Amino acid sequence: MPSDKIIFVVSNGDISFCDPVFVDKIVEVMRKDKKRDRVFLLQSKNPACFNNLLKGLPQNVVLMTTLETNRDSQYSWVSKAPLPSQRFQDFLQLAWPKKALVMEPILKFDLNVVLQWTTKLKPEAIFIGLESKRKCTLEEPSTSQVQELHKELRNLGFKTYDKAKFKYRDVF
Repeated sequence: MPSDKIIFVVSNGDISFCDPVFVDKIVEVMRKDKKRDRVFLLQSKNPACFNNLLKGLPQNVVLMTTLETNRDSQYSWVSKAPLPSQRFQDFLQLAWPKKALVMEPILKFDLNVVLQWTTKLKPEAIFIGLESKRKCTLEEPSTSQVQELHKELRNLGFKTYDKAKFKYRDVF
């Protein structure tokens, strides 16, 4: 809607799958937007796709990637996306000041590695959630492990949100 403060671009998909012509049009619309307090969210499981966009993006864009885990082994059973370690490296290399992480559906992880990755990425926000849409069984961490992750990330100064309970308008 024209009055919305937060616009989640391609919210039900991944912008890396958009035809470059459409991506150019999306960026043009964002650049021409007159509401400077508006925030545009761009998310991809292939953050390398943002490389070609950086020069044209307005400053009110938050780039987001999904890192459900730090573990690469058997990840191909979960998604055809680049391996988590590759996504981390690609997102780290992006010279963009506003970033956020999505850890949904969160899978079993190594706490120390996730804390190291997050410290290097310096996201503005981290959204953590258990599986909410599929009916398949994923290797999820226990509730106590997810709570510990929230606690440790907050102790490092990061803002974390339970993906099932937040509204983007309350974050950005």
